[in-house]
Amino acid sequence: MTLINRRLTAIGIAAIAALTLVGCTEAAPSDQADAEQALCDRLSAFGTSLTAFGDLDPATASAEDVEAARDDVQEAWDAVQAASGDIAEADDTAVDAAWQGVSDSIDEFSADVPISEALVPVQEAAGEVETAYQEMRDGVGCE
Repeated sequence: MTLINRRLTAIGIAAIAALTLVGCTEAAPSDQADAEQALCDRLSAFGTSLTAFGDLDPATASAEDVEAARDDVQEAWDAVQAASGDIAEADDTAVDAAWQGVSDSIDEFSADVPISEALVPVQEAAGEVETAYQEMRDGVGCE
């Protein structure tokens, strides 16, 4: 095994170890946060439409009122389903983009640089993967 191959292998192993050990940072990728907020908003609207449907007064509601309320609930549910899909896509995109950063930082490694220096950008990139992964695991935290 050549010196470069040994260094690249060491960096790859270190990147995996860093990914495993790096703690979660406070900043979440905005696309993920935006998608989660959109789902929270849609869930709130769905709850409001369900409440309105349940609050229909049988003594005064017309068939049209019932149908309109049903349509509102269905629209709200459709919006929840769409927003749920957006979260999965945003999570996948964030993790993929972060992992590409790890790959790029390894590809940019120079054989002339000591591993202790070359490992810093790899570990930083691995931290971004950890952040995106943790955000995916945490799921939606609606307030």
